[in-house]
Amino acid sequence: MQSFLAAARPQVVSLLSGTRLTKVNLVLNCTMEHVDIKTGEVTTDEPHFRSMNGVVLESTDVGENFNNARDKILESMTSYQMRGSNLRFRHVVNLEINTAVYKPFKGSSYIKLPKCLANKKAIINMENEDEECFKWCITRALNPAESHSERITKALREQSEKLDWSGIECPVAADANIINKFERNNDICVHVFGYERVIFPIYVSKRQDDKIPVVDLLLITYDIHKKHYCWIKNFNTLMAMRTETNHSSTHYCKRCLIGYREIGALNKHTEYCSQNNAQKIELPSPGSVLSFSKHSRSMRVLGVYLPTLNHLLNR
Repeated sequence: MQSFLAAARPQVVSLLSGTRLTKVNLVLNCTMEHVDIKTGEVTTDEPHFRSMNGVVLESTDVGENFNNARDKILESMTSYQMRGSNLRFRHVVNLEINTAVYKPFKGSSYIKLPKCLANKKAIINMENEDEECFKWCITRALNPAESHSERITKALREQSEKLDWSGIECPVAADANIINKFERNNDICVHVFGYERVIFPIYVSKRQDDKIPVVDLLLITYDIHKKHYCWIKNFNTLMAMRTETNHSSTHYCKRCLIGYREIGALNKHTEYCSQNNAQKIELPSPGSVLSFSKHSRSMRVLGVYLPTLNHLLNR
């Protein structure tokens, strides 16, 4: 399989290089066979191994995207072979390349904050009349003002010119490749969150360095065509809306949005959470009961002795 993927790489990379602004995944279909040790009977199966979705933009290194897809496919195949003994690879059936048009969220002109967000006093909503709200939010975060922080002043425009905007087009899409490029250009860490009645992570930077500036942005939506970046001045204060009955200080993880009373507990949690993709965790409501109803999908555990309640009481 590895030799097939190596041979297919130039053709796939060439094809994807001419197809920008797309979401892509690869699916490798192959034939596997299983040999029964007792009877010698050979059975075949045709599993498919799928890569993660990747995005191809103008600045994307398509070769790196292919390498990531290849590694995921090989990892999936290894996991499949570990499910049973005497499984062996026979041959490749085909390699599918699935593409779809990619339309990332883009921040554009000014949108008024929803009242529930404005009341938190944790967000600076830049009053721009252009499509460069990303630029003004980043610049303001790096150059705070004592008053009227939301205004686009002459000083703010001059400060923005000190940053490297090469390869960044406004309105800026909330895309990992684009934002990561801006981070590398300016040695900065940027996190982007979305809001649709609740706050959720869109992009959480993988850069972990206490010596570089960190900027938290909120992408709010007026309709499907109009979105706007705001600067989150105080992330913990903003997230406290999830615990209105608790007035104590809480520190929130920016990957899963779970809060901790002690900063030490958050740091310990971050060691493990940073290994996963950013996602909002929804916990069951207090007092709720989880139940299992699809008993047909349960499996009997052999060789395990489970004493009955009467047996325990009679001991």
